[in-house]
Amino acid sequence: MFGSKLEPDKFDCVSRLFNYENIDLVTSLYALIELYNYPIFNFEMDEQEKRLLAKSVIISALLTETEIVPMLPRAIRSYYNNTFKMSDKSDIPHAILAYIEGCDYIVTYDRHFRDIGDKLRCITPEGVLGW
Repeated sequence: MFGSKLEPDKFDCVSRLFNYENIDLVTSLYALIELYNYPIFNFEMDEQEKRLLAKSVIISALLTETEIVPMLPRAIRSYYNNTFKMSDKSDIPHAILAYIEGCDYIVTYDRHFRDIGDKLRCITPEGVLGW
């Protein structure tokens, strides 16, 4: 996958997270969209190659045991929208879904989640694994 060459240490840790037996992983369609878009907007290669890579990454993600939650209905998103005062507004749907799904943590390297507030905790994959 594309992370193995760009950031091998993070790739190794995240790979181990997917095989860790003591946790249940949850992601959302929002996260899958971002996963698809990452190579599209960040890699220098032919457009068709980018799309094929993005597609293969999505297929790999879907083949894991990770639970996938749907996108938020507008009414629920509006209701919880002010619950999280985050600097990157595009991250708010992730926080809302994690909150209503009862997740213990948002596991990410994204620094924008540090200001998530007291409703949820943010942790890196290394933190989950106790590294």
